[in-house]
Amino acid sequence: MVWSGKKTTVAKRKELLPNEAFHARADEDYYKIEFEELSELSQPIVSHRHRRVLFITTTFSRFINARELNDVFYESPLEEIFWEVLQSEKISAERQYMVETEEDFFFLDFAIFSKQRNIDVECDGDKHHSTKPDVKRDKRRNNILESKGWSVLRYTTEDITKHLDRCVHQVKETINRYGGLQDIEDLSQSRYLSLNDHGQLSLFD
Repeated sequence: MVWSGKKTTVAKRKELLPNEAFHARADEDYYKIEFEELSELSQPIVSHRHRRVLFITTTFSRFINARELNDVFYESPLEEIFWEVLQSEKISAERQYMVETEEDFFFLDFAIFSKQRNIDVECDGDKHHSTKPDVKRDKRRNNILESKGWSVLRYTTEDITKHLDRCVHQVKETINRYGGLQDIEDLSQSRYLSLNDHGQLSLFD
């Protein structure tokens, strides 16, 4: 279903939720959004894998034109660059894929499913991954995911903006090392990826 905002106003919380008139934030301002009638999309947005989705950052254009769930996402510029090249190389991936463990839960920038081992590809912008606490957090995250059977590849802003071909080559090598890319339509099947312009495959025992 799709909606378009009809009117946006500011109202006190107690006006929006009269049954909670004594709430601690009762007198705070909230946005009140009124909607027009819902209309059905011309075609449904499908998800090729069972997954839990809590929130998606997107644009109206992406939402309207999406053919499958991963087309809806609109993330950081680095992720958008990487998503475009994955699509051009026909490497299927799930965007912002949630992995839940006993210790924590994580949203992976790109989850790639191979026959023997799944791959987490992270696009680490300089702003959020350069400080000491960031590095410590990322190492802990990597260790947890690795212990759960994920292979983690991390690429910096410089990697993606200046050495994108090298990054994609490493992703392909990793996919091939773990038995090839899993077929979404038939999970028992997988395919290896070409690593050069001559169509030759790099296969690993």
